[in-house]
Amino acid sequence: MNQLSKRNWESFNFKRIKEVLNLAGQTPVAKGDNQKNYMVFDFDETCLMGDIEDHFFLFQLEGLHYQMSPPQFKDLIKLDQEFYRPCLQEVNKVGLPDLVTDLIEAYAYLYDHFIKDRPDRTLEHLKALPIYQSFRAKAMVYYQAIHRMLKPLPGQNYPTYWFAGFTQNQIQALCQQMLTWAGFYDAQPQAKAMTYQTHPAWLGQSGAVQASFVKGLAPYPEIADLMAWAKQKQIDSFIVSASPACLVASIASLPPYALQTDYIFGMAHTWQGDRVLSKIAEDQPLTYQAGKSQVIQDYIAPDYQGQGPLAVFGDSMGDYHMLTHFADTQVSLLMNRDLLDQTQTLVARARQQYGQAQARYLLQGRDQEKRRLRPSQETIGD
Repeated sequence: MNQLSKRNWESFNFKRIKEVLNLAGQTPVAKGDNQKNYMVFDFDETCLMGDIEDHFFLFQLEGLHYQMSPPQFKDLIKLDQEFYRPCLQEVNKVGLPDLVTDLIEAYAYLYDHFIKDRPDRTLEHLKALPIYQSFRAKAMVYYQAIHRMLKPLPGQNYPTYWFAGFTQNQIQALCQQMLTWAGFYDAQPQAKAMTYQTHPAWLGQSGAVQASFVKGLAPYPEIADLMAWAKQKQIDSFIVSASPACLVASIASLPPYALQTDYIFGMAHTWQGDRVLSKIAEDQPLTYQAGKSQVIQDYIAPDYQGQGPLAVFGDSMGDYHMLTHFADTQVSLLMNRDLLDQTQTLVARARQQYGQAQARYLLQGRDQEKRRLRPSQETIGD
């Protein structure tokens, strides 16, 4: 059996995780005919540095990778005052109705000139045009505002899911291209600050806007190693992510994670034949906050005699519930992002329990610039 390498784990975290898994490997519980325990991981900012949904959205923008016709695009993002109400104040300074109008107009132009037929040697020319540069900036402003403020609802379209119309195989192929573009396979990944601005020659109704984004996805080898080592001990690993299920499955099912697709949960979508829609599925839990715990209770725990996960790994308030909910969880590890919210209570518990024999809460530091974990509880970099 291979040994678990410490790499950049914080020393006490490494010791505590290893001892919990070693003991669990000696006292497994039932899963069908096998004897197993299980762990649950969030995906974005937990199994890797960065957010795959954010990067996929930008990757689509950069290459104009869309399947929607202009009427379909308009139907997805058209303004419904009641539906958008949580977001109106957020983008009021640029005028959300005007921003939506500009996006619809620019998308129709880009669709006719490139997206529809994707002619050779046209994209780079198109990207130099004012309408493309303004579309990209306005789309990022729209995405960041909507994504921060608007919560997905069962049975409704979610207006930043611009991957409608693709098959799962097409999404997986695009995800692989996106990972390369985002530096996921780089030997020394680095964060890259990017700024998008409207072109003064195409300001539209909403006027000049600007959006910033930090590009750079990087896997945590510590997490991939842990999943592989746990598997040798008959301990299963599951992912429960708030990102779209079609994106998470396209990445987490391949190395370095290589999980079974039925061990990967994300925001579930409606499908039309083999084509994904932007509509959230009505019959499955929403995989954020308390919905993550519901997924564990309804879809995972029944195969393990109803017990909670042995260990839970997360990074944000979206994971807070599953990090704290299960009484039989022995380790709850928070990736330290210095977020000024209720996750600070977990930070305080981890600091208080540090070094204790039965510590449940652990805090893992990161190097944000070099896109990796660091052997400390503290996080550095912007």
